[in-house]
Amino acid sequence: MTKLPKVFVVRLYRAGRHGEAEGVIESVKGGRRQGFRNARELWIALAGAPRARSRPPVK
Repeated sequence: MTKLPKVFVVRLYRAGRHGEAEGVIESVKGGRRQGFRNARELWIALAGAPRARSRPPVK
């Protein structure tokens, strides 16, 4: 039996001067959404690992 690849939709809302990007990643199959604020958080979301900690909202 062949394992199908996971499919995600990545929406980038903002890119900063230093290469950081903010957006949302959504699993096509499960509909799960998760926000990210930099490349590291995006990679964690794609890998399926739970987030280590959430940051307080920026004021």
